[in-house]
Amino acid sequence: MPLAWWTLIFGWNLVVRGSSLSEEVMRSLGLFIIYGLPICLVVMFTIGYPLALLLKSLGKLTAPHLCAGAFLMGFLVMAVAYLMSPSGIFQAELAFMAGGTGIFAAIVFCLVAGIPVRRISP
Repeated sequence: MPLAWWTLIFGWNLVVRGSSLSEEVMRSLGLFIIYGLPICLVVMFTIGYPLALLLKSLGKLTAPHLCAGAFLMGFLVMAVAYLMSPSGIFQAELAFMAGGTGIFAAIVFCLVAGIPVRRISP
């Protein structure tokens, strides 16, 4: 998830700001190391893994369920982070980007862990 978040920030800054490639690589890499990596790791260990374990215990551990939870998780964490910021201004596009990053991370997790798209009947 941190790599996906870095890639999204890098692409967003490159397209919107229109600055040089090397400048955006350094800026987005710095943001990733200072903010993205710690936040993503905390969210993954405190919310992501418990979500996967909860879905597994309920017998609902499938890719769509995990992706829906990851989107909601990313969206809500970013929304809370912006509402707690000094400006207190909610930026919906960044919250949706965080939700999209959550989906991307869930897809990669499902592919690596072999989680099926549909539940396999016994």
